Amino acid sequence: MKNIYALFFLLISIPAYNQKKMVGIRVAPGINNVTELFYNNHSKWFPGGVYGLSFDYFIKKKRLLEIELLYHERGYNTTAYLKDNYGNQITSENVKYRFNYLSVPIKLGLISKGNLFRFFNFGFTPSVLLNSNNIVPIYDTSSKSIKTYENDYGKYYRSFDIGAIAEFGGGYWLTKKFQAFTSVSFQHSLIYYSNVRKYALIGFMHRSISLSLGLKYRIHGK
Repeated sequence: MKNIYALFFLLISIPAYNQKKMVGIRVAPGINNVTELFYNNHSKWFPGGVYGLSFDYFIKKKRLLEIELLYHERGYNTTAYLKDNYGNQITSENVKYRFNYLSVPIKLGLISKGNLFRFFNFGFTPSVLLNSNNIVPIYDTSSKSIKTYENDYGKYYRSFDIGAIAEFGGGYWLTKKFQAFTSVSFQHSLIYYSNVRKYALIGFMHRSISLSLGLKYRIHGK
């Protein structure tokens, strides 16, 4: 995790003399799932959020480089089927898989002029896995669910992920210094998240859609 912090602070420390610079915050509720390239376990979308900070360099008046430090909740839900000793299905339960990442999205963007503006960003998102678990039901002898149990499966997952991201949105200059914005982001991993060969062959990769609300403050430039 130290490496991801180092990457963020290295990138925002790059000098950009006489260029507009902005800092901001982002809150983004969203939905998450996995892409299954070689196997279908009928995964379901899971609601998870994205929260963090941003730093913008305006390379030109309509072009910018945005670097963010984000906490990203990812995961998915699936169905587990409980069977008796004879193989007959007794019931089904929802099993939850959760992954929490620290991400540093690096995006290039185009932004329109004016107080009311539009923008489009695209780039890559290196991420470090902070923790993960799956939540499964526990049954009593009469096959009734009595509680849930959390397993930490972190040793089976890669500690690093990288994905592609595309974002479009708009905003409004509230004052000469403050800017409010909203956007929709689409993100998809480029590598499998499992480090175990038999699961990697299934081809699970994270994907997410998020709706952001945020505020930015101009700290340099006009």
